[in-house]
Amino acid sequence: MAAAMRASFLHGIKHGVGTYHAGNSLVLYEGQFRQDKMDGEGTYKFADGRTFGGQWQKGHMQGDGRMSWPDGSTYHGSYKKDLRHGDGTFTWPDGRVYTGQWKSGKQDGRGTMKNAQGVSVESEWRNGQVVSGDQTTS
Repeated sequence: MAAAMRASFLHGIKHGVGTYHAGNSLVLYEGQFRQDKMDGEGTYKFADGRTFGGQWQKGHMQGDGRMSWPDGSTYHGSYKKDLRHGDGTFTWPDGRVYTGQWKSGKQDGRGTMKNAQGVSVESEWRNGQVVSGDQTTS
């Protein structure tokens, strides 16, 4: 099956609101296009079962968005060029929650990790690793 596209076109390129379905795969995008790229608000369903809903810019997740995984994990926050970047919250299926700063897809800056029992640790993170932290009970 070939890729299917329902959208507005301007000068022969996707422009406006539409839907794109990639052939035999499960990939599906519904949302805004600008100059042939996903741009504006839209929802993208990945072949691996992830779903992203949020802002797009020039074909990349950019700005505020929410990603969900088939295992129940979720992230809600800022994206930059498809990576978590800025403030956001990641929740694991076992109840752990990280809320804080991200850079290039990894925890980076101040953040709070709360375990499944409700114990929170506020820490400083660099490149996805804790560099300092203090335990507090919630």
